[in-house]
Amino acid sequence: MNTVTCGGIYHDAGIRLQADDATVSLNVIHSNQGPGVVVADKTGITISQNSIYNNGQRADALGIDLDDTNKMGDGVTLNDNGHSDNGPNNLLNFPIIYSAFMSGTNLVVKGWARPGATMEFFLTDIHEGTATAGDNELGLSKDYGEGQTYLGAVVEGSVADSDGGSSTYTDTDGNTDNTNQFQVSFPVPPGVNVGDFITATATLSNSTSEFSPFSLILVRTVITNRRITYRVNGN
Repeated sequence: MNTVTCGGIYHDAGIRLQADDATVSLNVIHSNQGPGVVVADKTGITISQNSIYNNGQRADALGIDLDDTNKMGDGVTLNDNGHSDNGPNNLLNFPIIYSAFMSGTNLVVKGWARPGATMEFFLTDIHEGTATAGDNELGLSKDYGEGQTYLGAVVEGSVADSDGGSSTYTDTDGNTDNTNQFQVSFPVPPGVNVGDFITATATLSNSTSEFSPFSLILVRTVITNRRITYRVNGN
């Protein structure tokens, strides 16, 4: 991996992209004054399998910022219904994770994503100890944590996705959409535990979203009552 840090006051973002069809992959992007990666104005920017953490040294900032103001980052771009936006990377909606739990050596994640999106999952920099909870709330109710440790990728709607349904969601920050549900399971490396925080990005048509709100990995709970067994998953 390459390491990208820009600590000077005139270089707030680690990387600022203002050209179509670029790829930022397999880099370590950390400890910048502002956001880790800013996508300004253009589309087709793929941001994949990077380690992005501990950015926003001067002021709280995101790991990936789709900046519709064409400046140095404008904060969280909330998901909207239908995803028909113009703007950097088409302001692609990030996945919404509503349940994450360990099942043996696998991590099972449920939520919503745009049809056909490649979802990449990460441990957040809060779990990894380089950030504090709340650093990336930016006036909202949840932390849109940076992705420090890459865990794996799954395509929504592929054979690895066992939920073929769709529905509407709205969360406390106002993220909303009517889109596909997903349930995916993938092996996780040693050291990933119940109580860790995860986040995710989506990539569609070579354009990558911001990081999703973090979600807590829980233990799968089984409640048995006489002849009825209930399985409870969710955050």
